[in-house]
Amino acid sequence: MDIFSNREIASCIWLVVLIVFAFTWHQSRESALYVIKAALAPKIRIIFIIMIASGVVIILLGSRMPIWKCGYIKDISIWVIFVGITECFGAITNEDNDEYFIDMLKKNFKVVTLFEFFLNTHSYSLINELILLPILTCICIIIVTNQDEKWKVRYGALAVLCFILFWVLMDTFKNFINEYTNINMIDLCISFLIPIILSFQYVPIAYGLAVMTKYETLFIRMSSKEPEDSVITRRHRWKIFKMCRFSCRKISIFEKKYVCKMYRGMSDSDFDSLVNKFNMLL
Repeated sequence: MDIFSNREIASCIWLVVLIVFAFTWHQSRESALYVIKAALAPKIRIIFIIMIASGVVIILLGSRMPIWKCGYIKDISIWVIFVGITECFGAITNEDNDEYFIDMLKKNFKVVTLFEFFLNTHSYSLINELILLPILTCICIIIVTNQDEKWKVRYGALAVLCFILFWVLMDTFKNFINEYTNINMIDLCISFLIPIILSFQYVPIAYGLAVMTKYETLFIRMSSKEPEDSVITRRHRWKIFKMCRFSCRKISIFEKKYVCKMYRGMSDSDFDSLVNKFNMLL
């Protein structure tokens, strides 16, 4: 079995084409360079390093298992790059982090996930994949960009998308029946379980990054309303940490509703009173 399917090769080809276009077209070159510069910022680099290092650790641990195959490196790498990193940044920027992480795990147990995995078990020739991918992308863009206005265009695009997906599903099912005896069910099950295992693995990492980011944002906002005394600021931060611990929800509530009540000349007793009010309302 080839390591990369024709669909993955076609996706890589189109990705390279888009990158080349972004850097050669003068109207998009500046924006593309800005995105790269932003992605190479020190704090962003740390997140990338943590995520990639976690993926490497998973690969090293998995390689010691007797059922390990080199093809699983591709599945893990694709998930880390296109799902894991995206989910982590989503967790950092999301307001309701507690629900976000629950939803992050629930995604792996939806019927849609099984449907997507089944569709990816079969790919067409490279030429057909190169034609099909941009068509599907354009249809999805039309659907997303026509939410309220031009509803006829949107529903027409939805009908075309459903027809294409139904055709691909039937063709995939037919291929699955014909090639059933040649399919390695162990490999298929492992490939299906990899995203689920990685999701559970990355939840504590993503949650830890979200907590660190929220504390950093909170402390930056507090610093403008605190005296320039390191002893007092450390005391304030320790009291807040004892109240919030590792709860993203509590940190967000204090930042939104209680930082605005602080002032530079605030005494320790007033700050303690503010923290106690916050604790009573939780």
